[in-house]
Amino acid sequence: MDAVEIMMEVNIVQDQKLSVQDIMRLCDVCRATVTRWMDHNGLKFVRVGKTRYTTVPVFEEWTKRESAEKMAEAETLRQQEKQWGRRPEHLPKP
Repeated sequence: MDAVEIMMEVNIVQDQKLSVQDIMRLCDVCRATVTRWMDHNGLKFVRVGKTRYTTVPVFEEWTKRESAEKMAEAETLRQQEKQWGRRPEHLPKP
């Protein structure tokens, strides 16, 4: 990640909010995936009672950042394959 990381605040009062259910529908993923994104992959959220919410701006920024990280990982892998002439054994096949 860049040396300067943009930290966004989850403001469910002013911004359009997204629940776990909303994100599940948007991304066609299960609840466990969304909660993993929140608990382990940096998707910011607030809890209101037992319900977790994030906002559209926070979710959009997170998806851009995650996408950029995946692209960088893919480029690194391409460079390693080019350098070694093969895919490293410890990585799964595409």
